Amino acid sequence: MHGNPFFGGLFAGFAEGGLAAVGVGTGLAALDEYEFMLRNRNSVHNPGLRRIDDREFLRKFGMALGKLEMARGAVLYGAEMYLRNAELSVAGIEPFDQAKARTIDGAYHAVENAVFEVIDDLARASSSTAFRKGQRMLRYYRDILTLTSRGDFFEFRAADVAKMVLDKAPLAQAAE
Repeated sequence: MHGNPFFGGLFAGFAEGGLAAVGVGTGLAALDEYEFMLRNRNSVHNPGLRRIDDREFLRKFGMALGKLEMARGAVLYGAEMYLRNAELSVAGIEPFDQAKARTIDGAYHAVENAVFEVIDDLARASSSTAFRKGQRMLRYYRDILTLTSRGDFFEFRAADVAKMVLDKAPLAQAAE
């Protein structure tokens, strides 16, 4: 539209990116809540020790932080790939086809799965009090569960996307 590359791609190449970004934000909110618990609660494994001084609780925080940074990077990379493919399409160099769009879409769904795993780990490490009515961690858990349990989730389309990509050209040739 109007020669603007931003509008030169397919809906499937960017739509899930907004949801993936919200998922990453939800994961970061859960990490903030877990940090609050680290700073304000005692360890259940080592009586008398604060959670922030317990290496097991710190390990959970560190792993979650790394995975969420990976997820954030993947969302940004997906946006970059969308724009790159849209620019090539608008310039008439290479079409932005369904295989490219659906591959980006699948990556966004993978981000959402990774964030679900992070929030699940943090929620379980927070103890059962995190699942009481009105608790923030419960809200984040329910939100990410809702995001990752929709009927259009990528897992149900992954085989079709794989076929679409593999029918185009072998990946080794596509990389050259």
